[in-house]
Amino acid sequence: MQQMYYQLSPGVAEYINQKPRIKRFVRGQLESLATWMRNQGITKN
Repeated sequence: MQQMYYQLSPGVAEYINQKPRIKRFVRGQLESLATWMRNQGITKN
C-alpha cells in the first residue's frame, strides 16, 4: 500500500496543482484536518 502511495502521489499532486478550484478545496480540507489534529494533541505545531 505504501509503495502505491509513493507512486501515485506525485501525479495526484501535479493534477491538484493545475486545478485552482480543486487546490482550494483540498487545501481547506487539509487545514481543517491539521486544526483537528492539533486540538487532539496529535501534533504540536
